[in-house]
Amino acid sequence: MPEPVRRYFEYSGHLGTPKMSYMKATFKDVDFILSPDKAPIRIDYTQYNFVREPVRLAYIDTSM
Repeated sequence: MPEPVRRYFEYSGHLGTPKMSYMKATFKDVDFILSPDKAPIRIDYTQYNFVREPVRLAYIDTSM
């Protein structure tokens, strides 16, 4: 790996740590557009990405 990248990983403490198995991303009060001619709806969105078996799950909470 290039020297600057290696130094960055050493400095940031990423070397020797376990790799992630999943990631969770949460978005609150997002305007979601269903159609260009309709007003957007407000949603809360939670997404899980899993590494071992590539899977993405999303939970959307809203009311209409």
